[in-house]
Amino acid sequence: MEATVKMLTNNLNQQSSIAAADMDRLSKCLQVEVQAKESALRQLSKIPPDPFSSWTRNKTSDMGIPKDPPNMPRGADPDHWTMFCKADPFNSKRLDAGQLGIALSAGPWPPLSIRAIVLLIRTYDRNGDFVDFEFFTRVWPQMHQWKKTFFRHHNGQGEFVFGYIPFKNMAMALKEIDITIPLKVLELIFKRIKLTGDLVGWDDFVCLAARLQAQINDFQRVDTDEDRVITVLYDQYMDMINRCVF
Repeated sequence: MEATVKMLTNNLNQQSSIAAADMDRLSKCLQVEVQAKESALRQLSKIPPDPFSSWTRNKTSDMGIPKDPPNMPRGADPDHWTMFCKADPFNSKRLDAGQLGIALSAGPWPPLSIRAIVLLIRTYDRNGDFVDFEFFTRVWPQMHQWKKTFFRHHNGQGEFVFGYIPFKNMAMALKEIDITIPLKVLELIFKRIKLTGDLVGWDDFVCLAARLQAQINDFQRVDTDEDRVITVLYDQYMDMINRCVF
């Protein structure tokens, strides 16, 4: 019995010694690791700052990290500025077609197709793909005017139901938004842009109005005396034709 107890005691002492040795080795390993990290940090602290670090941060922010909204321009409508900034999360101060569509979706009309949005942009800049805040402040009330005109001539029921304008009423509707065009010319345009049927919906109405407005803008740039008569050279005429959005 005494021999058995003695043997067990010896085994426990040996296991305790092994455990203590293991703990000692683990402690030394941790100390070495900590010392290595401290040494690396000391070395890093001696490296001079990267002169391009701020440039890199700015570029990264421009590419994908939303920024705080910029200060509102003096005299700007707060509602217009809020809608513009919501569609411009990176503060580029300009909107592409998709972003302009987001901004205009806040209006009391159905969402516009990307085709209609692009045509609206082209009334501002024939060769551009972006619009600035100044354009947005012009197109927003213009869209409200076009909506009121559409509602005066459409066949929809209720305040928020967008119906269709009969073709026979289109010339009158366009005239109300300062686009005067003979009915025969309008018929040719409908065939050219492949508008079929006798009814014009909201999106097609916006597309047609934007197309015609872009052409009127081209004419008015040449008609400096505003007498609705222009004289153009052949090259100038060809340029106007090539810039046509139809």
